[in-house]
Amino acid sequence: MARKSGTLSKIAILLAAMATAGVGMAANVPNYLTEQGRLFNAMGAPLGGTHSFVFTIYQDRGGSDAGVDVLWTESKSITLDEGYFSSTLGDTTPFPANLFDGKARYLGIKVDADPEMTPRQPLNTVPYAYVSNNSIGDITPSSVSVGGGVVIDNTGKWVGSPTGLVGPAGPTGPAGRDGAPGAIGPAGPAGPTGPAGATGATGATGATGAAGPQGPIGTFASTTCSWVTAGPFGFSSNTAFGTATCPAGSVAISGGYATSSWTFANTCIPDGSTRSGANGWSISWYSPPNNCTSHTFRVYALCCTP
Repeated sequence: MARKSGTLSKIAILLAAMATAGVGMAANVPNYLTEQGRLFNAMGAPLGGTHSFVFTIYQDRGGSDAGVDVLWTESKSITLDEGYFSSTLGDTTPFPANLFDGKARYLGIKVDADPEMTPRQPLNTVPYAYVSNNSIGDITPSSVSVGGGVVIDNTGKWVGSPTGLVGPAGPTGPAGRDGAPGAIGPAGPAGPTGPAGATGATGATGATGAAGPQGPIGTFASTTCSWVTAGPFGFSSNTAFGTATCPAGSVAISGGYATSSWTFANTCIPDGSTRSGANGWSISWYSPPNNCTSHTFRVYALCCTP
């Protein structure tokens, strides 16, 4: 059955207050709207019985983009009395917090299977709701927010930025008179011991003492010994030095040398024959100028395993 809208009126005091203030519902105020109207059939007779209503709030008046600007919708089953109805909007599907932010809003009504009535109904402000833009008397909020941030909490304490809240410092006042001297307190504990004085200069180093005699060769539980040879070694600037080194784990207990075709008559004489560390035997030479520079020698070490 076709229907048309009669004179649709609404009680919009709450809606007007919200729309003008440009914020969500105030604390302790019902978050609802009341929509009232009267329905007639195509013959102009008022309807009766129970019918399905769909209420929808849009951001536009309507047109080719109908349906893409839906902000809220709610379905209800309403019983008509001589065509009259009254319904509370928002009690089944709550309104979004930012639905009434000061922009124009339009209400569409659809009954049963019929298309939604046109044109959409503008949700207007009632006269006294205009003062909601500016509070005149006392206000009793649970908190105060600016730009989405709380600046006064529910205890009345300022929690916003402190910038600008404190005024500039005033000039320094005159100094007060000196008070009477206080009683002398007890002596404090003794302080810590001070640091030690600087260390005196180091005295001159004494003369080096004479070298002690070489210690004796130790005894061995084993007689496993072998000769190790090294060289030949040549002379450089009429001096020479050579060492025969025992294998790791053995000790040099004696040593010697062999020359190449010259005798002590050439005045090429050894200057020293001694152990080198624990596992070597060294020979050093000295000769008068140019007497032995064309000759060579070899060094031998008797190496024994302890």
